[in-house]
Amino acid sequence: MRGKKLTAFLLSVSLVFGSAGTSLAAEPEENGENNITAVMEEAADDGSQDIEETEQESQDSSDVSEEQGDLDVSEEETAPEIPEGSGEEETPESPEVPENTEEPDQVGLSYRAHVQTYGWNEWTEEETGILIGTEGQAKRLEALELKVEDAPEGSGIEYRAHVQTYGWQDWKKDGETAGTTGQTKRLEAVRIRLTGALAEQYDIYYRAHVQSYGWLNWTCNGEKAGSLGYAKRLEAIEIRLVKKGAEVPKGEGESYKYPALSYQTHSQTIGWQAEKFNGETAGITGKSKRMEAIKIKLPDSEYEGGIEYQTHVQTYGWQGWKKDGELAGTTGQSKRLEAIQIRLTGDMAEYYDVYYRTHVQTFGWLDWAKNGEKAGSAGYGKRMEAIEIRLVKKGEEAPEQGGECYKYPLISYSAHSQSVGWQDTKWDDDIAGVTGKSKRMEAIKISIPDNEYEGGVEYRTFVQAYGWQDWKKDGEIAGTTNQAKRVEAVEIRLTGELAEHYDVYYSVHMAKIGWINYAVNGETAGSTDLSKRIEAIRIQLVEKGGTAPNTSGIKYIEGYKAADFTYSGTIQGTGDSGEIQMGGTLGTTGQSKRLENISLHLNRRTENMPEGQITYATHLSHLGWQESTGLDTVNGSTDGSYGIEAVKISLSGDLANYYDIYYRAHVQKYGWLGWAKNGQAAGTTKCGYRMEALQIKLVSKDASAPGPNSNYYTELKYRRYQNPSQYYQIKDSITLTGGGYTLSYGFEGVKVMKVIQALGLGNGIGMGGAFYGHNVENAVRSFQARSGLSQTGNVDLLTWMRMGFNQLQWEQWGAYVSPLKVNRDSTRADHIEAMISTAYSYLGTPYVIGAAGPPGTGIDCSGLVMQALYGAGLDISPINPVRHAHPGYEYESRNMWASSKFMHVPYSQRQRGDLIFYQNSSGVVIHVAIYLGNNQVIESWPNEVVVWPITNGQRSNIKGVVRPFV
Repeated sequence: MRGKKLTAFLLSVSLVFGSAGTSLAAEPEENGENNITAVMEEAADDGSQDIEETEQESQDSSDVSEEQGDLDVSEEETAPEIPEGSGEEETPESPEVPENTEEPDQVGLSYRAHVQTYGWNEWTEEETGILIGTEGQAKRLEALELKVEDAPEGSGIEYRAHVQTYGWQDWKKDGETAGTTGQTKRLEAVRIRLTGALAEQYDIYYRAHVQSYGWLNWTCNGEKAGSLGYAKRLEAIEIRLVKKGAEVPKGEGESYKYPALSYQTHSQTIGWQAEKFNGETAGITGKSKRMEAIKIKLPDSEYEGGIEYQTHVQTYGWQGWKKDGELAGTTGQSKRLEAIQIRLTGDMAEYYDVYYRTHVQTFGWLDWAKNGEKAGSAGYGKRMEAIEIRLVKKGEEAPEQGGECYKYPLISYSAHSQSVGWQDTKWDDDIAGVTGKSKRMEAIKISIPDNEYEGGVEYRTFVQAYGWQDWKKDGEIAGTTNQAKRVEAVEIRLTGELAEHYDVYYSVHMAKIGWINYAVNGETAGSTDLSKRIEAIRIQLVEKGGTAPNTSGIKYIEGYKAADFTYSGTIQGTGDSGEIQMGGTLGTTGQSKRLENISLHLNRRTENMPEGQITYATHLSHLGWQESTGLDTVNGSTDGSYGIEAVKISLSGDLANYYDIYYRAHVQKYGWLGWAKNGQAAGTTKCGYRMEALQIKLVSKDASAPGPNSNYYTELKYRRYQNPSQYYQIKDSITLTGGGYTLSYGFEGVKVMKVIQALGLGNGIGMGGAFYGHNVENAVRSFQARSGLSQTGNVDLLTWMRMGFNQLQWEQWGAYVSPLKVNRDSTRADHIEAMISTAYSYLGTPYVIGAAGPPGTGIDCSGLVMQALYGAGLDISPINPVRHAHPGYEYESRNMWASSKFMHVPYSQRQRGDLIFYQNSSGVVIHVAIYLGNNQVIESWPNEVVVWPITNGQRSNIKGVVRPFV
């Protein structure tokens, strides 16, 4: 029977989890049955979750043990016994029921609940509040069914549940199941309301017991109770019917817990992290980990609308807007997030602001952005590492703003440099490229990282060999890579609306010049047709009206083309040559016609071309050097009486700063001489040879010379014969120094022979006859003692002169050179005969080891060859008489044979003038002779210079043949 003295009918249904062994879920004893409410499952029941549970739930083993689903009722555990005294009078927090003299209609509430592990309890109808369930067992409520008994017609009860994974389910009514069974899904929140006439008579109050939070405050009539967004299980519900106007249950705090905002980040090497809520830090700081993706949502918005967000991703840039928990960014691609925008939509945007700030590599925490503003960085290649997001109701306290929330360069660029390749991206007037190391810039990429206007940037480069390339734009490559081509000039311009708001300034670092002043908006910076490399570049955008860099002075240098520099002259018997372009030939070759005068012309087409003067002078036959004159004047003979023999050409002014002027002459007998430059004389004088042709080139100081700057002028007449350049060269004169050496142990030669003779030690002739041995040392000491000299045992100049010799002999016998018997008109045959005739001058001269003295003094086989070659104009130093006399150089014949500057020929091809080398049985060279032809040689063989057959009983083992004159 129901009580009749109540002013309001209260029915309390408590679905509570209490401490272990405590029952809050039993019916009155006369019912004989236990009624258990269901409890929420743990957050871990979500098989794919990334959010960490609270400590209490992570320690909850009862959820884990039942993850396989509900048990059949027949297999369910027995509900815990209800301790004595746990009846309705002990229902916690149930307010006293005020008395009412009127008797209300009799209305009852029936319910049953599905609880983790225990399953469904039997339907139970109660008049008074009873606490059911358990405390301290961490059991989730999984499903709920409610109905009203004896309600007026058309009245009833409706309820809906928020279920793990599924969210809010549809409204259920009058005993239908709200929630799930057999899926191990927790209930997280509920809403309950009365319908029909019952709703006019009663309010329905309810409160939820939630994992970690415990009992929340009361709410009523369809409002939300429980939690959402935190993955907390609903463990119990208490429900009360309260008559309209009666006292209602009271409590404190929130009846429903939900985050206004939740977000989750995916970080490098970690993956998806636990979900974070309003204002918490998501991501990682201090460990250099990039954020790679993010999901943001409003778990239970009180207004229509949602949240949208987009990210700026490495390589890809801004991706496009995502919304309400969708993934923004990437996973599995190792791409960093660099920036983010977040905004609210619909009614949410009218009532709330969203604030957010980012932690960025190098920069740290940036300032707060809000409502779609950009946060983070772009264009610097910096990773976003963490984020904080806050939802703030309009008019309430918000984070302070004022600093930078988003860092981005106005313009970014990267240079490709010689031997370095692509360098790191630079921004806003930073230096891209390399200075101080003579490295060419080969290519460049330029972009506007975060353009707030329509339009972009275009640029082109002037490249070695190719000239101006096509325009590139927005990060495309201008220039070349892997071709070793230098960039010489660059032009940059803005397009579209961007050009209306900004100017682009750029300065280049040029070889041998350094930094030049800034060019702007498409002007040329650098040089063209000068072969001058750009080494580095700086670029900046300046808002119209803003402070601009210095644009005065030189920023572009234009070189001269071939057609800009011409020259002309008069040719003997032909007359005026006409204009010859730079590098062309003025005059004739092979016609024996002299040039008589020249005139030079330079066309400075633009102000960007270097300014300066070219002056030139000619050397005329019989008259000598003429006075220098400038451009567009005639220098030389104008009446045909004289011919040009040599010229000098010079630059001045800026022209000399950027250019060298090269020129070469084609001269009678000589042909083309080498290239002279910058005022050097080119041609001949004192020879009477005519200049027949001339070539002139303006060459940038950064370009290669047209040829070696050598052999461009001579006062010597043409040599009719010369050895090929890889062999010993014929000279106009030969001198030796160093003949005044002191004699000591081991020396040989003419001076040693003379000392031996002076001391009465023998004649010094023959093999070993002129060796400065210990016997000589001792004799010298005795002589020095008798002469009052220092007793060194060595013969110096003073000792030499005390022996009766003079200083001229001291020098000459130590470094004698036979007189030259040829001149520049001599033929090859002349040189060979001069060699042989010099050798014949030594006939009968004693054989002295290590000697190469004048005829009649003493000479050995190597010395004879040296002196014979001197007479023919050939110096084979360092093989020479001075070294030959020193210890260790007795057998200079071996060094002659080994020299690569002699041409070796087969013995069968021997000719007059060749050198014949002889060897011992071991194959070592021991002797050399000069071949005369007819199998005869002239040689120095102990004990004198003789003419003998090429082989005889004394030396017949021939090593090979060398040809001194090729």
